[in-house]
Amino acid sequence: MDGLVIKPKWADMILSGVKTWEIRGSKAHKRGTIGIIKSGSGLVYGTVELMS
Repeated sequence: MDGLVIKPKWADMILSGVKTWEIRGSKAHKRGTIGIIKSGSGLVYGTVELMS
């Protein structure tokens, strides 16, 4: 499984459904289910569907 490393504050908002968009500096080429990893932890806290 691929993962996206995000600062804990933003990861919590994404996983709770408050934040539905994540704007990055470069385009992600992966689609489908990816893990959300809080930076500094190395642990997957949940999964999301990455769509185009």
